[in-house]
Amino acid sequence: MFALGAWLGRDLTGGAGIIAFIAAFAALIGMRVAARRSAQLTVGLLGVFGLVIFAGFTMFDFQRLRTSQDAASAPFLAASIFLDVLNVFLFFLAIFSGPQGAER
Repeated sequence: MFALGAWLGRDLTGGAGIIAFIAAFAALIGMRVAARRSAQLTVGLLGVFGLVIFAGFTMFDFQRLRTSQDAASAPFLAASIFLDVLNVFLFFLAIFSGPQGAER
């Protein structure tokens, strides 16, 4: 969203955060259900979906950081960006991990 907001010249921090949060929650729940069913393709597809969602969260947080005027919110924004990058890494691991459990 940061790149899109910079390209459009608009602030995109409105309702996009709520929609992205709901989508990320759905992806995490879907991965848990798929992991219990041991469906590697489903886990991979949900990993890609989650990767896209958390990449959007990262862009959203960088957009908030760019438009923020308050120095007191900087630690919270830094922590939010750190957690977004951590989740992107975890979704990369979910995508590129081999078969789990009895499928080995």
